Amino acid sequence: MFLRLVTISCFGLLAVQVGKIASFPLDLNLNNVTSKNIFLKSHAGLDFKQREDAIHRRLGITLNIVNGQTASRGQFCYQAYMQFSNGWNYWACGGSLISPTTVLTAAHCAKGARSANVVLGGLDLRQRKETGRIVLTAPGSGMMVHENYNDNDVYNDIAVVKLPRPVTLNQYVCTVKVPGCTSPSTRPNTQGSFTISGWGKTSDSTTTWRLMYANVPGESLSECASFYRDNADYRVIDSQLCTSGSGGKSTCSGDSGGPLVQVDIDGSIVQRGIVSLGLSSCEVNAPSVYTDVNYFSPWLCPKLLK
Repeated sequence: MFLRLVTISCFGLLAVQVGKIASFPLDLNLNNVTSKNIFLKSHAGLDFKQREDAIHRRLGITLNIVNGQTASRGQFCYQAYMQFSNGWNYWACGGSLISPTTVLTAAHCAKGARSANVVLGGLDLRQRKETGRIVLTAPGSGMMVHENYNDNDVYNDIAVVKLPRPVTLNQYVCTVKVPGCTSPSTRPNTQGSFTISGWGKTSDSTTTWRLMYANVPGESLSECASFYRDNADYRVIDSQLCTSGSGGKSTCSGDSGGPLVQVDIDGSIVQRGIVSLGLSSCEVNAPSVYTDVNYFSPWLCPKLLK
């Protein structure tokens, strides 16, 4: 079984198979897309062949909503759609608004970017005049990628993007609580249910324009680690979090960097994970792997004050 790298775009999805790795970079204009000019665009400065060889040696990542439901306006008001650019190519990921000036996403999304167009309050990516939609351009200088992230193991897959100005919070644009920062530091209840949301593919081949979501059960780290050790030769570690693919719902190509949330004991919605990696074939019975947000609160919390 193969691991995959997940990115999304409002202009569609193109998968590039590289040996055992399936990556999903996207371009804003599919008329100009080739497997060369969009392949792993987030890593500016590397020759495409060098990049391919590096990924070939290890793995890739990404995720999207399989068998989910269509979201309603304002239901996931913290959800962000992000179009990153390194100056000549574009790729897209999900994210979450965690303060009026800060978006949380995956390191593999932000790495190598010089800027990002951030869409907040969006539901249908084709409707550019949606009520409540905000579009801001964040400079590369405002992107903070975890200093220990690398493509060889995809650990420490966390980054923040600082917006050029604070956004006004309302029924369409809101923040989600972060454990250890804006909510008490607590471990997620892996025996409970989580909610994933994002754009991208609703199956292994079908792309959606509308924001989708699904409720998914948690999975113990030991069971998840055993699955990936046996099926993908990948080691799941304590800084990661897993959900089960049982029940026919999972993430697939298209939701990298997006939020995994859970209702806390006080009834508030808390972000527990950042979509990171999964199997390349979008198998619904395979667990999905996320960055554990609570684990990284010592790194993340100071970024909210900058």
